[in-house]
Amino acid sequence: MYLLGIHNYITFIISTRMLKQNNTTKIIILILLITHGISFAQNRNTIDSLNKIINTTTEDTTIIHTYLDLSIEYQNCNLDTALYYLDQSLKKSLNIKYKKGIADAYRKKGEIVIYLNNYK
Repeated sequence: MYLLGIHNYITFIISTRMLKQNNTTKIIILILLITHGISFAQNRNTIDSLNKIINTTTEDTTIIHTYLDLSIEYQNCNLDTALYYLDQSLKKSLNIKYKKGIADAYRKKGEIVIYLNNYK
């Protein structure tokens, strides 16, 4: 959520500055903004596919790795949701004593916590 707010602010700043730039710069900035929207749509398709795997799979390690993948998808747009999926992965990994899942969840969670400067 926080990153989307920053993105909107940057988009606003860029768009207001575009009025002062030459045509080539305007075209380049416009292309960048359009491709960002396309990449977000592709991200949405990936998230939907990963959620479908979670809902249809019974194998614990597959679900754990899918939670980890979901956290990666959300890491660029919604850190709270990314942390939620990491917690789900960690909880399931601890339940079945899956060391790789535990390590991956803690590592990825650490990356987000460092990014947020939230060392609780």
